[in-house]
Amino acid sequence: MCYSVLLASDHPFPVIPLVQDQPAFNAEPLPAEHPVKKWLTKPHQMMLGSRTWCACGLNIYFDESLEQNEPPPFSVEYTEEMWADWQQECIMNKKCLEDYYAYMRNMLVLGDLKWYCCWDSDWDIPPDARLRLPASTLAGKPDLKKEHLLERGLFIYYEAAL
Repeated sequence: MCYSVLLASDHPFPVIPLVQDQPAFNAEPLPAEHPVKKWLTKPHQMMLGSRTWCACGLNIYFDESLEQNEPPPFSVEYTEEMWADWQQECIMNKKCLEDYYAYMRNMLVLGDLKWYCCWDSDWDIPPDARLRLPASTLAGKPDLKKEHLLERGLFIYYEAAL
């Protein structure tokens, strides 16, 4: 099952389309009939995605071992090709997460945001937890060495720093 991350604001959002052969952060309007609209009571609503074509790719944790310049010793179980593929995955994941946080910060400059995370298809289930957080929570560059875990049923109201 995949995560859905939804965002709502009083201001229009820039659309960042999902391009199938270039997976990256994306933000597309929530369809008018989407059932989660009842939880996002602001007029402009988006569904956010990642390079995995769903929001699951926004659920990333980095540590120093993922950013090694020198490869570990290679073996039959861990080949040079596997290491190169993993390094490329890390680069794409990091870029996607940075783009996601930049998008959120840019929208917070315009006003408050409502953020909701749920499982795909659990759109009719009300949020389990609600938080009210200041814009400063997302200020600056994200620390990608901290966990940025998505949580099913979490609703966050980000208050803009106006």
